[in-house]
Amino acid sequence: MVIAADKGLFVFAAEKKAPDLSEANPRFTETRAQLGAYTSRLGASAVISDMVEQELKRSEPKSE
Repeated sequence: MVIAADKGLFVFAAEKKAPDLSEANPRFTETRAQLGAYTSRLGASAVISDMVEQELKRSEPKSE
């Protein structure tokens, strides 16, 4: 079952066929670029989040 928005659809897979993952496939470079962009955004977000967390800890008022 696939759930999207407010609807659910039953999906029947008649045949299991793996996609062509060779570099000859025209979608290979497109997909690789999309995955690369997603991975770099995720990495950058993690680094920035860590920096913000460290700065917030550094600027906390010291409790006595």
